[in-house]
Amino acid sequence: MSAVASTTTGVSVVCRMGELLTAVAAVVPHVGREKDGGGVERVRVVVDTSVMRLALLAANEASAVVAMLPLEDADEPVDGQGRPVTWVEADLSAEALRTVVAVLRGGGGDSARVSLQHALEEGRATALQVTDVTGMLPGRSVRVRALGSWGGDGQERVDAASVVLEACAADLAATGAVVLSAERMRPWMATGRALGVLPLRVTTTGQLVLVAGAATEDLAGLAVVGCGLVSQVPGPGTGQPAYDGPAVSALMGLLLDGVPVGGEPVRDAASKVVTELEDWLATRTTAGEDGTGDGDAPEGGDAA
Repeated sequence: MSAVASTTTGVSVVCRMGELLTAVAAVVPHVGREKDGGGVERVRVVVDTSVMRLALLAANEASAVVAMLPLEDADEPVDGQGRPVTWVEADLSAEALRTVVAVLRGGGGDSARVSLQHALEEGRATALQVTDVTGMLPGRSVRVRALGSWGGDGQERVDAASVVLEACAADLAATGAVVLSAERMRPWMATGRALGVLPLRVTTTGQLVLVAGAATEDLAGLAVVGCGLVSQVPGPGTGQPAYDGPAVSALMGLLLDGVPVGGEPVRDAASKVVTELEDWLATRTTAGEDGTGDGDAPEGGDAA
C-alpha cells in the first residue's frame, strides 16, 4: 500500500459527477446489516492516486459489489515526513452516501471534487466532502462524517474485493436456469436502475456475476463488478472464468490483505517475479561475457 497521511492531511481528487453518483447508487443497495457482522454495514471508499482511481466497495450476506471510476485530477499532499500521500480510505454508512446523492443529484454538474479530510496515521479519513466544481465557482457541496475504524471484536472483516474476485474466477456456466428470491433480487433491481442495465453471468458454483460499464474494456470510465448467490445451481461449465477482464487486477489492488484468491500476496508475487527476472538477466549477461553459456531463458520461462 502507498504512503499515508500522518495527522490532518487529506487527499482531494476530481472525477465525473455522473459516474460518482451512479457508483454510489449501484453499490449502496448491497450494504449489509450490522448484526450480520464482518463490517458489512459499511461502504469502503478508497482513493488511490497512484493509479488515479476511486473505488466504493460493499457486501452483505448474499452479494458484493465494487464500483471503480477514474480520476481526472488529484492534488499531491505529503505526510509529516515529506512522503507523497497516494492512498487514503474511509468507511461510510449507507445513509451518509445517500445524503451525498440527495444533495448533488439534479444539480447538473459535470465534475465533482471529492475530499477525504483529516487522514490519520493509518491512512484513514474522518470525513468526506463532495463539491460540484463544474463552473468557475464551486457549486453545491455536501460533507458527511466517516465511521470510525472497524474493531470487529475479533471477527474478520468481509472483504468485498476478495468475494467478487472468487466469483469472477469460478467456471462460467454454459446452460441452466437460476432462481433468485425476492429478497435477493431487491438490491440487484436497485443496481440495475442505477446502471440502466444489469448484465449478468452465472457460474457453476451457484453465483451470478455482474460485469458492467468499462469493466469490459479498459477501465477508462465507471466499471462495476459484483456477485451474488442464486438459489439453484446452473448446468455444466464452459471451462472459462466468469470474468477475466481488466478489473481483476484493479480488484487485487483493493484486497484488504493483498492476497488474491488462491494466490500469493500481490506485492510478494510481483517482487518474486522481478527478482527472478533480474537473476536470469544477470546470469545471461555473465554467460554472454565469458562465453560459457548460450544466453537461453531458464527452463519453464521465456526470454524477455
